[in-house]
Amino acid sequence: MYTKVEPEDDPSTLTRSSPAQPVSETRDALSNLSNVTKQEEKPHKRARLDLDQPTDTEKLAKPPSKEHLDGDSAIKKAFENPKVKIKAEREINIKTLMSRLNDLQHFEIDKDMIPPEIRDFDVPRDLISSLYGGNTQETFPAIAERFRKKHGIDHFMYPNLDYNPACPRNPGAPGLFFMTKPEHEDSSKREKLKERFHRVISRLATNKWLYMGEYMLTEVADLTVSEWEEQSSAFKKTWSREICCKNYGRKVLKRMAARKRFGCMDPEQDQIFAVEDSGEWKKFSPDDVETAFAKGEETFQIWRMVCIGYDAGFQQRLYDESVKKSKEANQKQKKGKGTQGANKSKNARTGKKRKRVETSDSESSDSEPEVEDVDESE
Repeated sequence: MYTKVEPEDDPSTLTRSSPAQPVSETRDALSNLSNVTKQEEKPHKRARLDLDQPTDTEKLAKPPSKEHLDGDSAIKKAFENPKVKIKAEREINIKTLMSRLNDLQHFEIDKDMIPPEIRDFDVPRDLISSLYGGNTQETFPAIAERFRKKHGIDHFMYPNLDYNPACPRNPGAPGLFFMTKPEHEDSSKREKLKERFHRVISRLATNKWLYMGEYMLTEVADLTVSEWEEQSSAFKKTWSREICCKNYGRKVLKRMAARKRFGCMDPEQDQIFAVEDSGEWKKFSPDDVETAFAKGEETFQIWRMVCIGYDAGFQQRLYDESVKKSKEANQKQKKGKGTQGANKSKNARTGKKRKRVETSDSESSDSEPEVEDVDESE
């Protein structure tokens, strides 16, 4: 049985107290990506990742193209992807996107470095976790030391587009990451988001995750009251309902309860604890939440996501491993059918009553059970 884990807003997982040495080297290399020149030697067409060495981030990709996102049509184009399955009521108003994404660069991923059919190849998240570590539920999963020592990567970010539809939908495209305000005691942790790059892998649909590239996050203006009002009625009602029933919404409800009891705008931690113990935060309805956003008492914090590099070897390996796994599944399936045929033939010769031969899940398919990932911070 698989347990559906609700999303949590915990950017504290972005830093590690004692990361392996390769991670530091990777960060330093990516911090210098802006100095890469056009004369840099291109990687081989299908570069593969050497698991015995940290990723060579100096060869992630060529510098960004000069094509800017200017106007509605360009932004809409950046968010077009037929594979993406997002509930219409969760979509962000185009004006909100334009105000923070206009004039941003789309990172160019040269087709000579990686073929488009491989670049756009999505895989199940559990495949990535089996190769690079991290659980399959969190937006910012912790990576075990044994994996970090092997590949030197601990900066994965897995946005769920159904919960964060403004995140990148195509490799190299910019995006926005939305998150409700953190707990009072976690307010300092949000600063760590903008000081570090992330390997972004977006959820396009159930069991379909696509590597977008290496992204730097920068905090921009929070969602304003007027922008909240510009969103569709369905958008506002959907998020108000989600906050009432999801784990990540509890901090919002507790702040609302503290404001009501103590008459303050920004509750202190001891006031939050007081309403938490009483359970009064559980009494709010979706209409109450929508009103809190309309008054500006609650809002979404927003980070702008800009692609600064692309690891072709990483995506190539995901493709190769997926193809390999698919072939192994087909072989097991054929073997299972062969066993069934032999049993049927034997029963026919002996005249015994034929019994149905059941094939185990591992024989019929190697695909992992599909678990609905609601791992978004929002």
